[in-house]
Amino acid sequence: MNAQKKRKATDNKEEGNAIPSKKKSTAASKKENGGKEKERFDGFGFKPLTLKEIHDRIAALAKQVPPIPDEGFYVEGTSPHETSSVIGEPPNNLKKALIKRWASELQVVLEELGLVLCCVSTACYKWGTDRSGASDQNLSLLNDELNSTQDQIASRVTPRLRNVLTPVVDLVVEKTVTTKIKQPKEGRNNGDASITQDGVTEDGFVEVKRNVFTRQLEDPDFVHLCYQILARNAPMMRNVVLTNFTKMLQCIKDYLGAQNNDTQHHREFAY
Repeated sequence: MNAQKKRKATDNKEEGNAIPSKKKSTAASKKENGGKEKERFDGFGFKPLTLKEIHDRIAALAKQVPPIPDEGFYVEGTSPHETSSVIGEPPNNLKKALIKRWASELQVVLEELGLVLCCVSTACYKWGTDRSGASDQNLSLLNDELNSTQDQIASRVTPRLRNVLTPVVDLVVEKTVTTKIKQPKEGRNNGDASITQDGVTEDGFVEVKRNVFTRQLEDPDFVHLCYQILARNAPMMRNVVLTNFTKMLQCIKDYLGAQNNDTQHHREFAY
């Protein structure tokens, strides 16, 4: 009896030692898999953005939308409807440098927004058979809403910014500089100054012509009109941008909530 008890105690002790070793093996396996996953991402020098991180980045970009300057875009003492007294010249009633700076700051925000939204499809990716019907519908709604916000910004805001930041210009000759260079005697025809070559004058000088080009606005009146439109519509353009930012944030939030509900529903169904 004593021998059997000792044998059972020994077996229990061995089994007790085996359980922690198994847990240790599982933990080590997870650590190893995590290391491989980190190595896979670090090998490309980046880590994919999650949908929550995309949401946070869009929220941060919304705070970078430039405000309308307190002093406004019009020169003090002038009217938005002021006309020029000189025919063919636009009125000097706009702070064009300030308008261009505001447009440039807004363009930077919109460019980064477009790049961030390109990561949404990757963050939501799952193979078709791994998604439920409700999940497919949620993803389709999210894509439709995000595309509609991008279309509104691209059609109503971006062209007005582009007309101010990159107006159409022509490359024209501003002036021609002519330089005379003394031609050595051995370079002339038999050293006779009376016999001329192409580009060589009778007194032995070579004329070198150099054109200096410059860029000029193709239609200055249209560019001034673009500045006027931007100055007049800037508050509403900012409102359109921030409204679409708010919509994007809400869409992503609703999608995450719907996906969470769908996951819980499948768990309950499985039980």
